[in-house]
Amino acid sequence: MRRRMTSTADYSQQAKELVKAGEKNRAEIARWGLATAKLQKLLNAYQAANNDQEKAKADLQLATQAWIATKKALHAEIARWVSTLEANYGKSGDKLHEFGITPRTYKPRKGPRAKKG
Repeated sequence: MRRRMTSTADYSQQAKELVKAGEKNRAEIARWGLATAKLQKLLNAYQAANNDQEKAKADLQLATQAWIATKKALHAEIARWVSTLEANYGKSGDKLHEFGITPRTYKPRKGPRAKKG
């Protein structure tokens, strides 16, 4: 029964079965121009490429985790700087512009607050 190959395991398993059966029927398949050596070579290359891809995924995961950890540390340090600068220069001080921080502006509400109800 034929099945649709969708996963890496499907491709590998199908190729292994073809190579195994091809070895048993070497003379018969040679008449049709099929060679198990070529299929085995392609299977080996496919599995090597798959291993390389899995290694690259693992490396990417490690790099992503390192990036996230560094981003969190940078965020904490920037927050510490902003907090310290606002404490010393005031939250609406013009000196904050030099550091790339937009001073806070206070917009008082117009009129009394409406009660929810």
